[in-house]
Amino acid sequence: MRRSMMSRAFLAVFAAALMSLVLAACKDKDDSPIPKKEGRRTVLIYQSAQNSLGYDSMHRRDSIELVAAKNSIGDDDRLLVFTDDGRTSARLFRYDRQHKTPQLVKRWSGETDASDPEFLQQLLTFVREKFPSKEYGLVMWSHADGWLPSTNKNYRHAPRRSFGIDVGTGGNLYHDQTADGEVGTQMDIADMARAIEHSGIHLRYIFFDACLMQSLEVAYELRNTTDYIVASPIATPADGAYYTHMLQRGLFSSDPTDIARTFYSDVCTDGSISNSYGGYGLVVSCLKTEGLEELATLTSQMLSRSSLVGRTSPNMSDVQSYSSYIYKYFYRPYCFDARLAMQRLLPEADFEVWDAALARVIMYKAASSKFWIGPSSWEYLMVDTDNFCGVSMFVPQDVYTTNAERCAFGDHNENFKATSWYSAAGFAQTGW
Repeated sequence: MRRSMMSRAFLAVFAAALMSLVLAACKDKDDSPIPKKEGRRTVLIYQSAQNSLGYDSMHRRDSIELVAAKNSIGDDDRLLVFTDDGRTSARLFRYDRQHKTPQLVKRWSGETDASDPEFLQQLLTFVREKFPSKEYGLVMWSHADGWLPSTNKNYRHAPRRSFGIDVGTGGNLYHDQTADGEVGTQMDIADMARAIEHSGIHLRYIFFDACLMQSLEVAYELRNTTDYIVASPIATPADGAYYTHMLQRGLFSSDPTDIARTFYSDVCTDGSISNSYGGYGLVVSCLKTEGLEELATLTSQMLSRSSLVGRTSPNMSDVQSYSSYIYKYFYRPYCFDARLAMQRLLPEADFEVWDAALARVIMYKAASSKFWIGPSSWEYLMVDTDNFCGVSMFVPQDVYTTNAERCAFGDHNENFKATSWYSAAGFAQTGW
């Protein structure tokens, strides 16, 4: 009996020692989502989804699409997805081909405002420190309204955004409203630019999976933060990008134009995918930021000879636009195609020089022959596919001042003066 007890004790000690070895081996293997060495490229998808997009679970669908393509992630590449949807605490996941499901990297306690530029800065700093790479890509996923100012401090019940919308604790996701009925917070583009710069990250590209973000005003504001911007000048459907193909062909490609090519192909040419977009159409481009200061300087030199001089309001009615100036859209301004707008505004000789500079900035552009503009299901705009550039610009007009009191944004002409592009491109000399 005593021998039996001793044997059991010995077996228990042996088993404990064996388990210690197993646990030590597991620890040595290190299953942490934090990498031990520098990567080739880290891509962060920033899902600001505490809004109607989150209500419709668009972010969950995109996450499923990413899992379907996880085997295409290289050993030296890191894919991170930050999600703030209001249904649970904000969290950061890593996707890789070694794990069937995403690995939790970090979870935040309490309410997180994804529209707070300080939070974006802190997250990017965390990514830079914990996932060091030779280069970085950033996908900004949410609602957006281009360069227009946010509504964080004024205007009730106007569903407009600069980038993102966060309704906060107790907010109404479906209506994009906070608990007290205000529009959820948004992030101004100038604040976004400062957040990225202060994080210490310089990006290879920013891909905006959001509406109306490919404009000269947005791009110029972000020129010091990234090498390329991939975005659309139109209001894109809620489906957004198809992330299975984005992961396979775009986000980790050495050529950022592949992101735009993939987006266009999925929406307009890939029959297996495009059917889900309902024939909405797409305009998309890839812009290189390196030449934007040259373009601004050239614009400043030429605007003194443009039809804007003397605060005139040239007829732009037949110039390609990517948005409608109507009450249904709270009098959001026209987004004119930059190339065709400047062709209207400048003398022919000046335009030829300006157009050549613009061409050095636009690395890729693609457009369907028409795209849905709404608000009715049958309302489409045709695209001048022979002459468009796929980047929009704001053109000051008297009507924006005349209608300022009825417009949720106020006076677009005055708002425009706050942009870096307004100053750099010399619009002040025209009288606007």
